[in-house]
Amino acid sequence: MSPTHRAIYWVTGFAVFLLSIIAPASANEQTYKYQYAAKVVCGNNPMNPARILPGRYATTVNIFNPTSYSVEFAKSLSLTFPPAEQAPGRVSEALNDRLEPMQALKVACRAAEFDTEGIPTEFFGSDIEFPPYVEGFLVIRSNRPLVVSTVYTAGPDGEPVQSIDVEPVTAIVLDK
Repeated sequence: MSPTHRAIYWVTGFAVFLLSIIAPASANEQTYKYQYAAKVVCGNNPMNPARILPGRYATTVNIFNPTSYSVEFAKSLSLTFPPAEQAPGRVSEALNDRLEPMQALKVACRAAEFDTEGIPTEFFGSDIEFPPYVEGFLVIRSNRPLVVSTVYTAGPDGEPVQSIDVEPVTAIVLDK
């Protein structure tokens, strides 16, 4: 091999190495194979039945790794309320997480008071003021399958929980 060819191979290899280091983070998002969108309703709706019936609502999203591998995933919050009806809401930055085999975790409204502090502040920070309740989707993206389910509880303001529902969240297989 001539010195010119060696130089070309070296420069090409070094360029590929540099590109792999400085590749944008958004490229990693496109490598996810599975996506889950879990409906979330958190907080107290005291008087506005036009949106949801008055009462206190809480959602817990459970995420379980059934595989024998570590699973890294990203989770974000896409709000549908606020804002007003027929207008898109905020989308949080993705938070990265990891589960070892057979581990599980939850993302929840602050259970002690059923208020909006738990889920929104985890994703948007505490400097944003939210109304007494929020709605949206917790979006989870992973390269391996997960088991995702939601637990919804509700009841009148100031009273014990009067309803509970557990729903599985089906994965959408993303195109590559």
